[in-house]
Amino acid sequence: MFVLIWAAMSAYSVYAPMWAEGLMATTALVGGMTQIPGAFTDMLGSLSVEKMRRRWSAYQVMLATCWLLAAGYLAMAVAPRYFPYWGILLAGMLQGWGHGVMFNQLQVKVQEDAESQDVPVATSFSYLIRMLAMAISSSVFGVILNEHLAKGVKASGGKITLSMLNHLSDAKTRASLPKQDLVQMENILYGAIHAIFWAAFILVFLSLLLAIWAREKKLAGKR
Repeated sequence: MFVLIWAAMSAYSVYAPMWAEGLMATTALVGGMTQIPGAFTDMLGSLSVEKMRRRWSAYQVMLATCWLLAAGYLAMAVAPRYFPYWGILLAGMLQGWGHGVMFNQLQVKVQEDAESQDVPVATSFSYLIRMLAMAISSSVFGVILNEHLAKGVKASGGKITLSMLNHLSDAKTRASLPKQDLVQMENILYGAIHAIFWAAFILVFLSLLLAIWAREKKLAGKR
């Protein structure tokens, strides 16, 4: 679950700002601000785990949080072309809360399941696999982006180039692009980002299925 959830995490941190800059024509500052609400809810989610565990089991916390994470990524995956800026912030808040809860809950679960002498190794290994998951998924998402952009360029019949699409996300260079082609370029970028968020949603959905399986296995062991 650490691998799947943290692999999906890079989708929002990288491509939500790109959505704001490339599709809403915002500055890099405003694009980067899409990460702020999620940072606050991440902290709040992390702090809430102790209170949640007073009422719910570890598996119930993980299940509820996976549903919340799935909702945040699904919102971005099905978002229309003219999705409002506040919608991106709201999706980020859901994801931030979910990541905050899951970080604490999964880290504690790893430490609980490990033998006492293996806790330091288990803790550091869980950190390692999170970082590796984000690094690998960032590369995969980059491939998805480039593939969709290349298809869009090819479909334009040479009217649009990759260089033009690269300038689309820069507020300074965007003004130099041909205005009659802006809508088509934005649609190409939208399709690429859309595919990335669908991929991230699938990763989170798989983590949800894994949480359901783990809970059922735990319940079966108590019968």
